[in-house]
Amino acid sequence: MKKLIFLFTALAIVSCSNDEKAEASTKSSIPSNLQGTYCYISGSTVFFDKDNNATCVAKPESTSAFYYNSSLNATKIQWTIEAQPAGSIIVNGNDNQEMISLTFKDNFEKGSIHSVGESEKGTCGPTLFITNK
Repeated sequence: MKKLIFLFTALAIVSCSNDEKAEASTKSSIPSNLQGTYCYISGSTVFFDKDNNATCVAKPESTSAFYYNSSLNATKIQWTIEAQPAGSIIVNGNDNQEMISLTFKDNFEKGSIHSVGESEKGTCGPTLFITNK
């Protein structure tokens, strides 16, 4: 029961934001179905502060690689990309592996990357919010 309460509390904290700056952050240690498991998304445009909050700013007309990192040793990784406006992020490849390459079109405003890693130990899935400012 404690694990379930922790999971819902953590999801509420990660899911709620009041402005675009808060929307660009996510905790690098995301709850999973396994105690002590961590996962996060990294890349050359992802920066972590002292509290492990991730910030990502992508410039329109640029390409960046993002990496799924986890203590699970995931054997299957599923990526989900959302963009505003729709279609302003192009997936270049490697969408079922630890790395994904994305191109941000000239009309890119903001979006998110969500990855879920699975192994025989369990699952873990961080979300990274991205802005162009």
